[in-house]
Amino acid sequence: MTPEVIVMLATPTFGGISKRLHEPEVRYFLNGPQVTYSQGQSLPLASEDARIVRRGWVLAERRLPRGIVQTIRIYQPGDLLDDSDGAWTDLVAACAVTITRVPPAIRGSASFKVYVDADEKTKVRQMIEHMVRLGRLPALQRMAQWLLEIDARYRSANPGTNDAISLPLTQTHMANYLALSPVHINRTLMFLRREAVLEIRPAFRVLDRARLKDIASWTSTDPAKREPQLAEISTRKAHGVQLSA
Repeated sequence: MTPEVIVMLATPTFGGISKRLHEPEVRYFLNGPQVTYSQGQSLPLASEDARIVRRGWVLAERRLPRGIVQTIRIYQPGDLLDDSDGAWTDLVAACAVTITRVPPAIRGSASFKVYVDADEKTKVRQMIEHMVRLGRLPALQRMAQWLLEIDARYRSANPGTNDAISLPLTQTHMANYLALSPVHINRTLMFLRREAVLEIRPAFRVLDRARLKDIASWTSTDPAKREPQLAEISTRKAHGVQLSA
C-alpha cells in the first residue's frame, strides 16, 4: 500500500504565538530571517539561538533497529523547537518547513519568556497525554484524542475560522506517532469517515466534535459505538483500501 498524504487546503497561521508576544516581536517572526527545509530533510541542532516553526510540521523521530521508527513529538506552526529533542532524536521535516531563529534581543524579553514557559507546560502535558495513549488506549481512542488535540490547537490559534486543517502527514507518519500499523491507521480513519465524524478529502476537517469527544473519552453508553465496531470493517476491505474520496 502506498502511504497516502491527507491533503490540505489551509495552512495554520502564526496566531498561537502572536497572542503572547508584543507587536514588534510578532513583526519580526512574520518578516524576519527564515531558514527553509524540504520534505524529509533533517534539521541540524541549533547553536545558541532558539527556533520557532514558522510553517510546516517537524517530526522528532527515534530510529530503532530493523527500520522501526517511533515519533516522539510533532511540532506544528508556532511551536518552539526543543533542541533537547534533537540531542536524542532526529528532527525531520514532514513537509516543506520554514524556521525562524529567535535573536538574543527577543529571547531575553519578558513576553518571550512567558511564551517559552507556556510552551514548556504545553509540551509536558502533551507528552503525558501521549504516554497514556500509547500505554493504555486502543487504536480508535488514540486516533480520536490526537485529532481532537490537533483541532483544538488550530482553533485556539485561529479563532472563528472554519478552514480545513493542514495535516501534511502520511499514514506511515501517523502510524509511527501512534504506534500502530499503517493498515490500522487506514482502517481507523475509514471508520471515522464512515461515521461522518470527520472528512479526509479534499482536506481534514472535524464534522462532529461531540461524537469525536465521545469516542475519545470512551463515554458512550452504546456499545455499538465503541472500539468493537471496528471489527465490522473486514480485514479484506482494510487491506489495500485507500482513503479515496
